[in-house]
Amino acid sequence: MFFEKLRCPLVLALVAVPVSATGGVYKCLDQNQKIFYQDKPCQELTSAGLSPALSKLAPKENRQHLLWKLVRGESTLFLMASLDYGTADMYPLPESVMDVFMGSDVLIVSQELDSADAATLGAKGNFSDGSTLEKRVKPATWQKVLDFAKKLNISEEKLAMQKPWMAALTLTHAALKQGGYDEKFSVDKTFTKAAGTLKPIVDLGSLDEYATFTDQLPAIEQEQILIRALHALDRNHDRFRALVEAWKSGDANSFELAAGLIPGPVSRAEADLREKYKVRTEALANAIIKMTGDGRTYFAVVDARRLAGENGLLRILQGKGFNAAQM
Repeated sequence: MFFEKLRCPLVLALVAVPVSATGGVYKCLDQNQKIFYQDKPCQELTSAGLSPALSKLAPKENRQHLLWKLVRGESTLFLMASLDYGTADMYPLPESVMDVFMGSDVLIVSQELDSADAATLGAKGNFSDGSTLEKRVKPATWQKVLDFAKKLNISEEKLAMQKPWMAALTLTHAALKQGGYDEKFSVDKTFTKAAGTLKPIVDLGSLDEYATFTDQLPAIEQEQILIRALHALDRNHDRFRALVEAWKSGDANSFELAAGLIPGPVSRAEADLREKYKVRTEALANAIIKMTGDGRTYFAVVDARRLAGENGLLRILQGKGFNAAQM
């Protein structure tokens, strides 16, 4: 990584941070001294058409973000909380966040199952043995599915063919889209687009892998995933709206509360499901630890609900010797 300064006729390039021989991300000033980023030398006055993370940078703010710096020996890791759906007003990202991202060597992403449109998972989420969702869940659960299908204009036939975890995806996706949230504003997609070919990108969790993991869960735990989704839909968009607001404000405590990560009594099926997710999160932590031992600086974007909480990635890494500070 190296730094370069350019002067353009109308725009001053403050810093260029190329991370490959073929290109870079340039930090520019326009005529009104407004900072923005673009993926070419500063020869234009706007950054129109770039990803939300790069275009028109927000001014510096004296507040924290859902971003942590973790250090253990020679290993440096930045953990950024991600939401799989978002809104345009989540962007542009603050200058302090973008500077950390630009200064890192490698981007790590870890997609969660519920970050994908159900259509991308293909036949894996549909029954192939002649069964139906109605036969695989309790009558009360199926009735709630039908109630929300009607509200969300989803055909009963479509949901009847889907396994519980896929039906949860389908309902959640439709509800969030109806509420004005869009996966194109997801934080992980934003950083992946911003990195482009300029940084190495390591994906520690493919959607197919998560689908396989979820598909192999016992029937009662698959239904629990669907019950979770239905419970969230019962609360309309209040829960996700609270998640977005906590993300924008950088309030980690509010986020944990909104995400339902505060400890409390749960059903046996939910407890078993949480334990399985904890095991997967520990595996992710070990993969990150192994990777970050090479002396490079890593910027990891992880689903915020997997990052926070007692069994979240942040606390697991702290338990393995990393010192963490929220930025």
